[in-house]
Amino acid sequence: MRFDVPVEGSWDAMNEACRRAFGLEGSPDVGVYAFQGLANAAWEISLGLARGFPHRRTVAYWLDEGALFEDLAGRLSGDGCTARAVDSTEMRDPKAWLEPMQKDLLLLLDSADDAISGEALESPELEAALSPSRAFRIRISHGRHRFDPLVLASPYEARLCSVDSWLAVAVCGARVKFEAPIARRLSWGVDGAVPTAPEIHARIGAAPIGQIDVDRERLARFEASLPEGARFLPPSPLASACARDRILFYYDDVDGASLLEEAGLALEAVDRTHAKVEAGSGFRWKDPRVFERFLASRGLDRRAARGLIALSPEMAADPGLRAALDGARQRILAIQSGATTRPTSPDTSSAAIRK
Repeated sequence: MRFDVPVEGSWDAMNEACRRAFGLEGSPDVGVYAFQGLANAAWEISLGLARGFPHRRTVAYWLDEGALFEDLAGRLSGDGCTARAVDSTEMRDPKAWLEPMQKDLLLLLDSADDAISGEALESPELEAALSPSRAFRIRISHGRHRFDPLVLASPYEARLCSVDSWLAVAVCGARVKFEAPIARRLSWGVDGAVPTAPEIHARIGAAPIGQIDVDRERLARFEASLPEGARFLPPSPLASACARDRILFYYDDVDGASLLEEAGLALEAVDRTHAKVEAGSGFRWKDPRVFERFLASRGLDRRAARGLIALSPEMAADPGLRAALDGARQRILAIQSGATTRPTSPDTSSAAIRK
């Protein structure tokens, strides 16, 4: 039996553990808060700010982040706010859309890095335009906090750092004050024990926050000679640095997930924190919006998502990988053309890279 009541204080204990995991014990002017995923963090903070500042009723959001910001903007619109979608081009030239709403702007929702490509994203023009404003800025960090020092641009900024599918940590400037009625009442421990700072840190990476090192040379060597038929993705208009932990490319003529399977590369669960390989195939991702804006900003359509593949540095360094992908593509194309049928016994040409 059990008393089915919330455990008071577990959220506070989790917040303190996250502060230590992020190395922010010496920053008392910065708030650190745990949420169960990015959506929980973005919604609670945004709705809390909207309730706290009812005289400011305009919200701007970066369109390329996709469903998370679109759904949140819809909810804020229902609460009486005016929501303005901003694409990547407008983020680089904010004067035309930002000046008319400056006095009424409550918050801007944008991202510090791309959820799919891993590119670091910056707009110096937007930074300069926002600096005299007292508007709040909520920036999502999908993985950038693992590699770059976490520095808030102003006391009005909140950085939402994704640890994994079950945990996001909000690092908030001194002016970012909000109620969190849901997160405060959630259960943050297992059998009453809240995760420790080392346990949280282990979910992010082995090195200190902002100092995780990745062998970019492995990716560069693979990029120098892509597999046959593969194409690079165009960069984001806001990209300030390429991804440190992945290489992305796509095929026009084969499905990425099918290609990886044919090459003997097993895809892991979609919520895996640090996957070795990933694919954008519709067989794997059920919501088409996941890749829609990501591809549109690069001048591509959904067909590119079908053939999209991402590799980690350790996979890119495998000497047999390129040949395995080339062979798998040729077999799939032969089957698609009707020139051959799938063999009854599995192919073993890529045994060296099978899990």
